[in-house]
Amino acid sequence: MDPPLVNDSSFSPANPSSYTLSEIWPFPVNDAVRSGLRLAVNSTPSDKDVSTAAAAAAAAEESTVTDLTAGWGGRKARALNSEEDESSKMVSLSSSGNEVVRFVRFCDDLNVIVRIDLVESVTKKDSGDKKRKLCGSESGNGDGSMKPEGETSSGGGSKATEQKNKPEPPKDYIHVRARRGQATDRHSLAERARREKISEKMTALQDIIPGCNKVLDEEDVKAIGRLFADVGDSYVELIATGSDESMVIVHALLEVTSHPEFDIASMTFNFWHSLQLTLTKRDSYSSLGSEASIEAERNRRQHIFRPAYESLVSLVGFRVQYPEDYQGLSYEDLKEFKQTRYAVADVLIDAALILGGDTTLKILYMKLLEANAQTGNNFQEWRPAEAILFCIWAISNYVSVVEAEVMPQVMALLQNLPQQAQLLQTACLLVGAYSKWLNAAPASVSILPSIIRILMSGMGTSEDCAAAAALAFRHICDDCRKNLCGYFEDLYTIYCMAINGGSGYKVSAEDSLNLVEALGMVVTELPLDQARSALEKLCFSVASPLEEAAKEDLEKKHARELTVHIDRFAFLFRYVNHPEAVAAEINKHWAIFRVIFD
Repeated sequence: MDPPLVNDSSFSPANPSSYTLSEIWPFPVNDAVRSGLRLAVNSTPSDKDVSTAAAAAAAAEESTVTDLTAGWGGRKARALNSEEDESSKMVSLSSSGNEVVRFVRFCDDLNVIVRIDLVESVTKKDSGDKKRKLCGSESGNGDGSMKPEGETSSGGGSKATEQKNKPEPPKDYIHVRARRGQATDRHSLAERARREKISEKMTALQDIIPGCNKVLDEEDVKAIGRLFADVGDSYVELIATGSDESMVIVHALLEVTSHPEFDIASMTFNFWHSLQLTLTKRDSYSSLGSEASIEAERNRRQHIFRPAYESLVSLVGFRVQYPEDYQGLSYEDLKEFKQTRYAVADVLIDAALILGGDTTLKILYMKLLEANAQTGNNFQEWRPAEAILFCIWAISNYVSVVEAEVMPQVMALLQNLPQQAQLLQTACLLVGAYSKWLNAAPASVSILPSIIRILMSGMGTSEDCAAAAALAFRHICDDCRKNLCGYFEDLYTIYCMAINGGSGYKVSAEDSLNLVEALGMVVTELPLDQARSALEKLCFSVASPLEEAAKEDLEKKHARELTVHIDRFAFLFRYVNHPEAVAAEINKHWAIFRVIFD
């Protein structure tokens, strides 16, 4: 039997601003986006709405819907499995008048899909003990009721007689139609039986719980989310104009982004990136002519979309939080989690390009304070704080080096972090990413010692944390080299402990090269006499293992045991910009080089 048919011409023109997405998107969202899309009618229609909807269902002649399941409160989808059909609706943006008309018509089509649920519930009420399904292609009787499927216009014939003699299915029977080619598949049969049982239970619940027939399964939610994401991607240039109609879609996409399932929320990430490019690139405004007009229109559009991107920052931050069972994650799960974090980082960068890095930083800092307050101001629950610190690290390139409101407080909070490996690793990455800000900060000299202590703690926590600390050490010594000249002896002590494994440091041979490079940059800023003495200390610590190896049988030594020390020599000679001091050290240790190379 063919699926029920409903025509969008059966419905009156819809006003997108008069409906709400909560009817078809029953998930909690952030308060910042609760004013989102209004696409659904009230769950309890008035008598006038009931009669109007019933008449509309009876007048339907042509199908635009391919799958309706009454037991689930109306499973609705508009041939979503055909991307080519959907793409054929996408219009070119050459004619602004036709674009707006077609865009509004597309929004009306969305309303048709959502209003099907109301018509279906009305039809079930009117049909009594008949099968709970809509009929769209049969002709009506004189009293306005629909004829049973298979009955001819003359009302007679053997086919009609057989139809009448068939046993009537049980009340509240829900017809489930399998997909084409899957009717006899054993998995499809099992799925059909499962859904029929659920439909029976849902029928009973509908009499008890108001509005429970609005619940959608995961596939329905994904279909709706994909529908809104496709609309956003296809009409991004039209949406970027900031019209009232386009903001309806933007609010809907924010609701999709707020969905707890990352696979559904991430459907919108490409839209936010495309919208950011459209709002910021100059080519989008080339038709305006003068630079003043272009700048004015760019500022107007970005001002319109600022609230949306502010909400976006609040919505995606929690998605980078470590799961509670992170220690039991497999390699593939951990890899997927890292990819999720980098995808969220890209979204935050898009937001920073619209809002500005400093504004985005303020939003994230407020989230950090909330996370700290919820755990008693001591970061005992480290996962929320680590997630926000990761987000702050992601936008480091877009925060001004003269920012003086938030970053000093962030750096002060870092000194009170518990000794947790993942938390310290993220803190070390953040410190290294904001090395330019540390150099420009008015209190840079007083802040740096506490920052160095954080890095020392990271080097002794875990190998991954030590790698992040060594990288941050190099960034700080590169950008803050002048402020660190007075701390060379302390830095040298840290270097010796790190490469020798003292104090429980876990810096690998490869990561130790970052420490060598860091000290070489600081030595460059020293006066020549002090630079010679400092370089002599560094070269001696590197040459000692080579001299011991030269006294033994070199053929028994693994090549890596020697090359790691040679690499340290190479880094020192490359990054110390005092040619006379470098030449003197090369001559002093040339004999060792000849023995090893020969």
